[in-house]
Order: sequence, then C-alpha cells, then structure tokens
Amino acid sequence: VITTNSAGASEMITNGVDGIVVPSGNSDALAQAIHTLVLDNSLRERLSQEALNTVHNGSCSWGAYGDKVLDSISRKYKSNT
Repeated sequence: VITTNSAGASEMITNGVDGIVVPSGNSDALAQAIHTLVLDNSLRERLSQEALNTVHNGSCSWGAYGDKVLDSISRKYKSNT
C-alpha cells in the first residue's frame, strides 16, 4: 500500500510497517515509493503481509478508522489551543 499523508488511508497505514506514506502532492516521493517497491521484493512482500494482517486483525474496520480520525482531529485541536 502506498498512500499520502492526507486524512484517510494515512490514518490506517503505518509508514514502513504495512505500507508507505508519502507527502500529499509530492509526485517525486510517490515515484520513489513505487520504484522502491518494484525493486525490493523483500520489502514489498513484508509490507503486503503486514497490510493483510492489519485488515484481518480488525485495524481497518470503519469503527477503527473513525477512532483514528477522531484521535487525529483531537490531537490537532489540542495542539492549536
């Protein structure tokens, strides 16, 4: 999984664990992530397996997603007050 750091999938994916998170709007970073996964079979297999584990253990349910988004919003709100 490759995603951007905008709200959504980046709340569910841990960079380097079950996917790669790149900065939103950074096409060079996206191209590098794709290039890395094409060339590194071991990394691609590990991230793929961990992504499947994330889905199977319930971390990607709508409830878990909602909890992570609310937590992110709460942290951002607290840092601005």
